[in-house]
Amino acid sequence: MLPQNPPPFSSSTHLNLSHWVPKTGAEGPGQRFALWVQGCAIRCAGCCNPEMFGFFPKQLLTVDDVMGMIRSAQSQYLIEGISCLGGEPFAQAEHLGLLAEAVQACGLSVMIFSGYTLEEIRARHDPHAERLLAHTDILVDGPYREDLHTEERRWIGSTNQRLHFLSDRYDPEDPCWKQKNSVEVFFDGKELRITGFPKKEWREEVVRWRRQIEQARTTGHPEKNKSHTS
Repeated sequence: MLPQNPPPFSSSTHLNLSHWVPKTGAEGPGQRFALWVQGCAIRCAGCCNPEMFGFFPKQLLTVDDVMGMIRSAQSQYLIEGISCLGGEPFAQAEHLGLLAEAVQACGLSVMIFSGYTLEEIRARHDPHAERLLAHTDILVDGPYREDLHTEERRWIGSTNQRLHFLSDRYDPEDPCWKQKNSVEVFFDGKELRITGFPKKEWREEVVRWRRQIEQARTTGHPEKNKSHTS
């Protein structure tokens, strides 16, 4: 069920984001602006983003701040929508609802990935959650279950998760929904970003890459890859 009390950290004025990328083709249909919120009370075992569990301030931005970046991406990259992941988007439903409404007003679509089921969200009768749902085109719902892991369904991590088409913008029969997942890797000189759904065997390697980058940033000397030393 959705938590009955506010999380340990919540902002009445800002979105709390872990990070974002202005363009990716791995987090929903077409090219999309993707943002990851900070904080999740569900904490699924095997989640590929455990660093986003904690409810602490990471990067605080107003809805207008984020909309400015989205409009820039729309102009520069011709994105067709945004994808909200995390973390748990419905933990920040108030401001994400405002953002989703503004995004749709710009002619873009909204896709949300939530660890809660649609039934759990609606049963809460929370006006902020209802507003976010009202301005969502596609919802991927349900917790990630490591024992039901799949790599055969597009934008789905485990077989219990479902795709809900909450508007008529997308056709459920479009062949794109039956394609396999993809992964994109971004490095801006400071941070390594992975979008999409990496295979399980990738995850340990990604952790090692990030550790090496962090060590190089703090000491100026990257950690040696012991598996390749003679």
